[in-house]
Amino acid sequence: MAGTLIASVALVAIWELIGKRSFRREILETSKYASDMDLAAVSHIGTNYLREPDWDELFKGVDRFDVFLAYGSTWRQSNLTNLENLARKKGVKIRVFLPDPDDQHTVNTLATRFNYTHEKLINHINEAKEEFSALPASKDGSLEIFFRKGDALFSCYRFGSVAVLTLYSHQKRRTGVPTVVCQQGGSLYDFLVQEFDSIHRQSRRVFPVSSDTLEKPSKEAI
Repeated sequence: MAGTLIASVALVAIWELIGKRSFRREILETSKYASDMDLAAVSHIGTNYLREPDWDELFKGVDRFDVFLAYGSTWRQSNLTNLENLARKKGVKIRVFLPDPDDQHTVNTLATRFNYTHEKLINHINEAKEEFSALPASKDGSLEIFFRKGDALFSCYRFGSVAVLTLYSHQKRRTGVPTVVCQQGGSLYDFLVQEFDSIHRQSRRVFPVSSDTLEKPSKEAI
């Protein structure tokens, strides 16, 4: 009994000296991370961009959709029905931003990143452009497709008040990548809105085509 008592006193002393400090520090750090998450208005973080964001739910009730991606073959096929239903919706506005397949620097950069030949990358981009332009847009809605010169550092999607950020991998192979879902009112959402505004200024419209958009110069340095 005496030995047990001595051991108990020792454990209590260790807890008072070390345990409480560590516990308090962990709580404070957790609170800080929670505060950072609240500031950014992040609602989900994952590494499977095809499954973890609830794309079906994101497409519901949206009247404006912006997307910036390298070409997104797999994502397009996975969400083809969602895209078609959205395009048919009355008054919806859709903007699609793709890399410029006519710009050599853009093609060189992305082909190297994805370990593709130039021809394969260009085909993927043109295929994306054709598939997006074939969406059954409503008469009072709008569907615009743009080409942008320069590197693409990430993919992003804006569904009205919700945005999704998807990073790229340096492994030159298909793998899971960090995917973040954020809400309007947070710092990350605000950042993506500013990115879309900048990307739009740097881009030229290729669909629908009009005489004043065929050779639209960039207004912002890449």
